Amino acid sequence: MSFVPATDERGVTGYGLGLQRCELPGCVELLGHLGTAAGYRTVVGQLPAQRIDIALVITNPDDPSPVFFPAFQLMADEAS
Repeated sequence: MSFVPATDERGVTGYGLGLQRCELPGCVELLGHLGTAAGYRTVVGQLPAQRIDIALVITNPDDPSPVFFPAFQLMADEAS
């Protein structure tokens, strides 16, 4: 998996092969993908070091990142 720099307001720090790479506070690596289709928002993610995987489907059209990223951070903190 190779990532190219691709920063944005949500903290995405890399993109490659359809995967987004983010670095959460505390140098926690998050790999995943956020997508939209047919009125649904989907999120699939992994915290590789903590061996945590998650998949979400929501019907809210808003960006779920403000809830999604802190939830992953809490999971990483609990796993440490």
